[in-house]
Amino acid sequence: MNLCLNKYSTSQDIWHINGWSYPQIRFFMSEIYIGKIVNVWGWATWKNRWEKHNNRKDNKISKINGDTSRNFNFYNLNKNFEQQLIDNDLNKINTWAIYWYQTIFLNCGKTIFPKHSLVRNIGFDGSGTNTGNTKYYNPKLKNKNLKKYSNNLKIDKLNNFFTIVFFAKLYSLKKFHYYKNKFLH
Repeated sequence: MNLCLNKYSTSQDIWHINGWSYPQIRFFMSEIYIGKIVNVWGWATWKNRWEKHNNRKDNKISKINGDTSRNFNFYNLNKNFEQQLIDNDLNKINTWAIYWYQTIFLNCGKTIFPKHSLVRNIGFDGSGTNTGNTKYYNPKLKNKNLKKYSNNLKIDKLNNFFTIVFFAKLYSLKKFHYYKNKFLH
């Protein structure tokens, strides 16, 4: 994270460095990728970006047109993003991270992803505040330094593809469990 903070400090398009990454298969390529989604399970940013994060309770996404909502929800593959804003409005949850993502999204900011996850969220054992009990978000960690950085500041299409695959798979699993429980119980 510190290496990325130094490398991308003057790149005003980059707002957030993720420590967690969607599962990806990569060979002989950069180990740091540009994406558009925020994950706060081990993260970093710069003071001048964080200072622009002054809206921490106003759901702006639900008030904008459908295309904006669709893009915020990552091609509508993860409607949980907007639902978190709505649930905060209804006082069902209390989370700051979704507002940080909203700030970055509304400012057309980009994020950094590592080739493989550098952190694990242990709250998915059921003990987390806003998490459930699943192993789907807990990849095997590789204690390996990442050395190859991308000089291209465009959204990495392969990272985007693997993120789409991740959410499509998660959506399918949720639907499967829903129908399994509905018809077998």
